[in-house]
Amino acid sequence: MKQYKSTPFFQVNDYLHLLELALAGIYITELPPFLAQEYIASNHLKHLLTNYPLPMRELNLLYPSRKQLSCLQKRMLIFVLNR
Repeated sequence: MKQYKSTPFFQVNDYLHLLELALAGIYITELPPFLAQEYIASNHLKHLLTNYPLPMRELNLLYPSRKQLSCLQKRMLIFVLNR
């Protein structure tokens, strides 16, 4: 198995920003499945390191109203409810 060293030089806590950078071909990044799934299916993104998925965690979703959710929150809610 060949090993590569990675030195991160960009940090952000916004998955939508990382998605835009990945779609533009600027960065290789990790994205949660609910955000990357449609772009992988349409071949706009390629799934790398398939043997190293993001860790799975138990999750409780609490939100005041679906009308007040951001686009990212709506996508995650739809993804989780369809699982």
